[in-house]
Amino acid sequence: MLETFDLGDNNFIGVFPLWVANLKPLVDLGLYGNQLTAPIPLNLSGLPNLQLLYLSNNFLSGVIPPSLFTLPSLKYLYLWSNCLTGQIPELQHDLPLEWIDLSYNKLHGPIPKSISTLVNLTVLSLESTNLSGVVDFQRLEKLEEIYLSNTNLLVTAGSNVNNTFPNLRLFYMSSCNVEEFPGFLRTSENLEALDLSNNRIHGQIPNWVTFVGKYSLSYLNLSRNFLTNIKQLPWEHLATLDLRSNLLQGPLPIPPPSIRSQFFSDYGIVDYNIFIMRFGVKDGENSCWYLQIMLK
Repeated sequence: MLETFDLGDNNFIGVFPLWVANLKPLVDLGLYGNQLTAPIPLNLSGLPNLQLLYLSNNFLSGVIPPSLFTLPSLKYLYLWSNCLTGQIPELQHDLPLEWIDLSYNKLHGPIPKSISTLVNLTVLSLESTNLSGVVDFQRLEKLEEIYLSNTNLLVTAGSNVNNTFPNLRLFYMSSCNVEEFPGFLRTSENLEALDLSNNRIHGQIPNWVTFVGKYSLSYLNLSRNFLTNIKQLPWEHLATLDLRSNLLQGPLPIPPPSIRSQFFSDYGIVDYNIFIMRFGVKDGENSCWYLQIMLK
């Protein structure tokens, strides 16, 4: 009885094989990394035991069949890097989905509200699509990784200030026209990476942000915003910091000794002259500082 069918990372060419749907006992189906074309067939809904569907990195086109979101056993759905279009269909409630990756497709339109019912979801990746609307994380407390960069999406966690996301480790929301730090991050004590670069966040970095991932954050990218002040860098394990292209002013904050990779920050002082200060730490065990002051 065939339960795993994996032909990934080959050079198969042609349309998606319709006969795959006849493999009723299948649990894992992997056809990723080929050159398959045409739409995803509708008859995959006839695989009641399917837990993993891995079709990424092909040339699959058309819409995502709504039937995929009725598969009763599906836990892992990987469709990234294809040519899929249209909207994400509504999801059947109480699906066991734990991982959804639809990134790098031509999907558009509002994200379905039913995605907030996936209470077992740990990874959500929708980056580099044309999706819009609001993603409500209120019930998704098991989330560990969120990738929403290069979309038109907004995020919320409802009005309940007691919502917690203790498992959240990675949050990427670059180039999304974000105007403020997402409030639900307040309770993300174990955050390891945060990317809010190339957005529209103005003003001083809120004090509560400095407590997010205080003992776990290793990567922080807030570049290309309109931030004006950061008082401290309290993260004990921060390895990479990017604050380039902001409006930061005042004294340079002292970086933690954990910094290992090179980082830069521009401090623009609004006056008759503009001074640009660049500072960084080069890779290596020893903290090698340099400071460059330029007069424009």
